[in-house]
Amino acid sequence: MDSHVAIARSHLYLKTNLEALLQVLGEFDRVAAAVLVEEVYFKCRLAIAEGFTNTVRHAHCHLSEETVIEVEMALSDRLLEVFIWDKGEPFDLYARLQEIEREPDNPLKVGERGLQWMNELMDEVGYIRVTEKGDRNCLILRKHLRDGDRRF
Repeated sequence: MDSHVAIARSHLYLKTNLEALLQVLGEFDRVAAAVLVEEVYFKCRLAIAEGFTNTVRHAHCHLSEETVIEVEMALSDRLLEVFIWDKGEPFDLYARLQEIEREPDNPLKVGERGLQWMNELMDEVGYIRVTEKGDRNCLILRKHLRDGDRRF
């Protein structure tokens, strides 16, 4: 059985505001900058930025700025997990990713690249709807860490 050695955890409660992205990235820096090698660190940072930005711009676009977005991060020696919780309408991430894969590549296309990038940069991208204690959605980002992905 593979055991994971916990390195750091974080839980943020943020307003629906793009300026809060600075807090998210600052917290990711605190959690992971000293642990992950530069390439892995920047890929994960970009995926997290895209996930949070999409939550503000799309999931919460019709909600008050006071609506809370929760961001949880957990880093172990073998895994980085990020959970971004929103209160927007449900979204079929998997169907949209399949649509994007079927579309012809257009380097001039503006928008919708964030989903594609998250899917390419992370090992797992998931999306669930939770109806207990109020309807919420969770974007799940996972990066499995191999020996060369860590500084130690």
